[in-house]
Amino acid sequence: MSSLRSQIPNFLTLGNLLFGCWAIVAASQSNFEQVALSIAFALLFDFLDGSAARFLDTYSDIGKELDSLADVVSFGAAPGITLYFYWESYQLTGPLFFPFEYLAFLIPLIAAIRLAKFNVKSGSEHYFTGMPTPAFAIAAFAIPLVCSNSLPMHLSMTSPTFVITFCIGGSLLMISPIKFYSLKLGNSIPWLRNLRYVSVILFIILLIIFKFFGLFLCLLAYLIISLTIQKRLKQL
Repeated sequence: MSSLRSQIPNFLTLGNLLFGCWAIVAASQSNFEQVALSIAFALLFDFLDGSAARFLDTYSDIGKELDSLADVVSFGAAPGITLYFYWESYQLTGPLFFPFEYLAFLIPLIAAIRLAKFNVKSGSEHYFTGMPTPAFAIAAFAIPLVCSNSLPMHLSMTSPTFVITFCIGGSLLMISPIKFYSLKLGNSIPWLRNLRYVSVILFIILLIIFKFFGLFLCLLAYLIISLTIQKRLKQL
């Protein structure tokens, strides 16, 4: 029984991986609504596996490695493949006939490096070094949905300038030395705990007002807040 109990977080992690695979299949069929739904479940399982490990006190090296492998698929490969299939139809050819949609594959490549670094370096429960892959992935998955609801956004987000900025800029943020505060609720540090609650409320408001575009604003707000508290995070 204790052995089965210790595997519960790993089963939840596999749920994350499974929905990440389904998202890739949906992206190959240009079913971007199904992609978003699959990733919503992947995020849920990604949250639940860590919560279960803490609640059951069943941390393990295998669980840590498995979690990163699942994240590489769900929040690395899946967003990269989704954006590739979305941008491919717009023939974003640049100098020397380089197809800009291939820049989307920077996301899984850099996400893999970021997660590998996370596994081999001792970190903190209070912050992440480099933008967390799920945070950037959420904004990537939102692009097709934002474009489908707004012609101006469609014209902007299918331009070579946006593709270059989003893929290269976002990838650099994932492996940057910038510290991003953890959004996992509950913490012994009062100011950080209160910041997390305020952040969650802010993100919910942005999503209600701006819907899918709110995901980009949430990412921007997360970056700005993290930048403003760098000194305090370095002291933790």
